[in-house]
Amino acid sequence: MRLKEIINERGLVGEDVAKALEITTTTLSNFNQGNTFPKGEMLLKIAEYLDVDIRELFYPTKSDDSLQELFVKDADGSFKSIGYLKK
Repeated sequence: MRLKEIINERGLVGEDVAKALEITTTTLSNFNQGNTFPKGEMLLKIAEYLDVDIRELFYPTKSDDSLQELFVKDADGSFKSIGYLKK
């Protein structure tokens, strides 16, 4: 998730974000570190609070040559993007 990156881009403080989302700073830290993953309702709440499209929480929307998109092949032979990896 790009949560920490977006919070930093917005110049926000983690304590304020946690308070606004009605979660503990520990929970927010766990989201940032990838230790736990927010459920759907919380993802929507985070995206709304940060005023971003929910997809922006998962991958950059700007072009970045330092990232490589990763794909998996589905059973039907088509490919599905699963995210990005830093080169």
